[in-house]
Amino acid sequence: MVEFSGPTGERREIRKVLFTVKLCSALKPQISGVFYFWNAHCYAFRGADESIEDIEGARASYFKRDARLLLLMAVSLILLPVVVFIAGKKLLRGGSAAQMRAFLAG
Repeated sequence: MVEFSGPTGERREIRKVLFTVKLCSALKPQISGVFYFWNAHCYAFRGADESIEDIEGARASYFKRDARLLLLMAVSLILLPVVVFIAGKKLLRGGSAAQMRAFLAG
């Protein structure tokens, strides 16, 4: 669980969020900056004195997270339509790395 405080004092907590190893250095108490999230994965942090990006790491984590389970399910002909549906949904929600970079630049 990660808890965030906004500039006006509002507090938010996110229970299921994934950080790549590269971005774990930004997880310090009382750190100030902007975190960028995509499909429950943190892919960038911008603070006053540091900026960390790991777009490729976040995308790899997203696409590989359920790969073993999907391959195991695909062996069964009964579960094959479910695997195709889940894989298609992941690809549609995947977006592109170019869009993520454009969002960071803008």
